[in-house]
Amino acid sequence: MCKNINRAGEAVSSTTMKIKSKASIAGEPLLPEAWEKIQLKEAAMNRVPDMFVDTTPQQAPVFTTHLESHDKLQEGQHVYLEAQVEPRADPNLRIEWFKNGIAITTGARIRSTFDFGLVTLSINGLRADDSAIYTCKATNNLGEAVSTATLKIDASHWLLGDTMHPSSVQKIQDLEAPRMNLRDVPEDQFESPVFVDHLNNVEIKEGENAHFECRVEPSKDPTMQIEWFVNGKPLPTGARFKTTYDFGFVSLDLTGAYAEDSGIYTCKATNSKGSASTSGSLRCASTTTMYLDTQHPQGKAGLEAVQDTEAALANRYRRQESKPESAFPKPQWTVQLQSEFRLNEAEALHLEGQVEPKDDPNLKIEWYFNGKVLEHGSRFKMTSDFGFVTLDLTEVYERDQGIYTCKAYNQAGEAFTSSTVYCVTKESLIERTQHPKGTEGLEKIQDLEDSLRRPEGGEAESDAGHAPRFTSEFVKLTNVGEGEIAHFDATLIPTGDQSMTIE
Repeated sequence: MCKNINRAGEAVSSTTMKIKSKASIAGEPLLPEAWEKIQLKEAAMNRVPDMFVDTTPQQAPVFTTHLESHDKLQEGQHVYLEAQVEPRADPNLRIEWFKNGIAITTGARIRSTFDFGLVTLSINGLRADDSAIYTCKATNNLGEAVSTATLKIDASHWLLGDTMHPSSVQKIQDLEAPRMNLRDVPEDQFESPVFVDHLNNVEIKEGENAHFECRVEPSKDPTMQIEWFVNGKPLPTGARFKTTYDFGFVSLDLTGAYAEDSGIYTCKATNSKGSASTSGSLRCASTTTMYLDTQHPQGKAGLEAVQDTEAALANRYRRQESKPESAFPKPQWTVQLQSEFRLNEAEALHLEGQVEPKDDPNLKIEWYFNGKVLEHGSRFKMTSDFGFVTLDLTEVYERDQGIYTCKAYNQAGEAFTSSTVYCVTKESLIERTQHPKGTEGLEKIQDLEDSLRRPEGGEAESDAGHAPRFTSEFVKLTNVGEGEIAHFDATLIPTGDQSMTIE
C-alpha cells in the first residue's frame, strides 16, 4: 500500500504479492549439463584398468600343488604344510582344514593362512597326538577340491635315555677308557739347567719401572723351579714385584723403583739334575728427597718477605703475657646486711650487701641459714657481681625465719655479715566471723536460719512423733503410651518430721 498526503488531501494505492516458497534442501542440480559431465569424468577415473581385470573364467576349485606328507617327525619339532589352489582370485573361495575328518581349531600353536591361492598350515611344538591325516578343503559356488597329507610323529619317552650328541659318544668313551699303566712309560730325561740368555744390567731413575729377563733350558722340564734373589737374599713379595716363568722365558718386573731397590738381582733355576744362576745389577738414581733451598721465584728476598709477613701475623694473635697476680687484702663488708626483717607470710625477702676487694678473682661467696649451708631451690636466687651480693627469696614461710649469714673469703681471709628474719604467719583455721558487721551480722544470720527450721502453727507441733499417713492416694494411669512420661503424686503427714524418709 502506498499513501500520499498533501495540504489538499491524501491518496492511497494498494496491491497484492504472493511468493512461492522453495524446498529447505535443494536436491536437484543447478546446472544439469555440468552435472552430467562430472559424472562421466568420475566414472572414467574409477574404471578398473584392463590389466587388473580378472579375465579367468570362473571354475570349481583345483589344487595345482598338493600337500606333502611327513612320516619322520620328532616330538617338539615344527611342521609346515602348504599347497596351491585355483582360481586364486575367486572372492567366494573358502578354505577349511580337517584333522582325521574333524575341523581344526587354530590358535597360538596351530596357524593357517590363505593368500591368493597359497594355502598353509603351520604347527609348532609337535606332540604325539598330532599324528593324523590332515585335509585341506577348498570350496566355492561351482564346487570343491580336497588335498590330504599324513603326519607321523615319533613320541619320545618321558625319561630321555638316548644320547643327545651321537657324534660325541665315541670321544667320551675313549676318554673314559682305562689308561695304560704309566709306570711302563719311560719318563723324559732332562739335563741340568743352562741359561741361554742372561740377565741384563738396568740403570733407571727413581720412580721408573725396571725389567729383567732371561731364558733357561730345558724349557719343558716340569720339575724346573725358578727363584729370585736380591743382594743374596730372597726377593720380597709385594705388589711392585711381578715374576714370570713361561716355557723357559723368565722375567722380573719392578714397578716404581726406589733408590734402596738398587743391588744385584739373581735368578736361580733348579731341577732334579742340578741348578744354574744368572745375575744382573740395578742402579736407581735417586732424586732429592728434601729441598733445603727456597723455592720462591725471587729467591732469598721473597723468602724474607714471606717470613716478615708470617711474623707480623703471629704477633697479632700472640697471647699477651699476663701480669703477675696482685695481692688482695682480706675481705671486708663495706655495706652490712640489714640486721632484722619482719615479714608477713608469702611476702618476698631481699638481702643485699657490698664487700671488698671486688676485683679479686679468688673472692668466693657462701650463704648460711641458722649455721648450715643454705640449700638451693627455685625460691632462692643468689647473685655476686663485683662485690655486690644479694639473696632473694620469693615467698617467706614460717620455716624460713631464722639467721641468714653471708660469708666472703679469699686467699687472705674471710668476713661475715648476718641478718635475722621473722615471719608473721597467717591463721590456718579462721574461727571468728568474717561478716563485715561483725557479731551483729552473725546474730541476724542465725535468727534467720532458726526461723526457717521452726515449724509453722501448733498443728505441726502436735504431729511430731506420729506415724506417717497418706492424706491422698496415687492415681491409677491406664492410658499411657509407650515412650511417654508417667507421673505419680500423693500427700502425707506429718509434714515437719525431719526423721521421716521416703522409699
